[in-house]
Amino acid sequence: MPLYFAYRSNMDPVQMARRCRDSRLVGVGVLDRHAFLINRRGVATVVPAPDDSVEGVLWELSGDDLDELDIWEGTASGHYARSFKPVRIVETGGTVPAVVYVAADGRCGPGCRPGYGERVLSGARQHGLSAAYLARLEALLGLAAPAAGTAEEGT
Repeated sequence: MPLYFAYRSNMDPVQMARRCRDSRLVGVGVLDRHAFLINRRGVATVVPAPDDSVEGVLWELSGDDLDELDIWEGTASGHYARSFKPVRIVETGGTVPAVVYVAADGRCGPGCRPGYGERVLSGARQHGLSAAYLARLEALLGLAAPAAGTAEEGT
């Protein structure tokens, strides 16, 4: 059964249960030498970056699940391509080959689609990604919490 590295909205367990009925959570993983970005279509992708890393979730999938993900990710229309990349398992430190969907458009865009960033961040929080990565993700998604003592605090 292949492993799939989710770093976007498929970190959400409810969404994964709807899309991939046979999926089983393996744990938190890290894709080294890549950076997370929101592209011009308003969705996330990863791009090569030698001094960066992307945190996410590893799922074990069935062949049917993988076919289903191809449909959801728009591989036939060329929006995303499926590739295998080495992903480090946080719990053990070992590295495994995992399916990673990479957008055809790897150029940075103005921001994410409405509601999309919230789903990505919710999944990241549910799986306990590192505090430093969550803070980076909040900033990249434009969802940083207001600083203490700001006027928004009491509204």
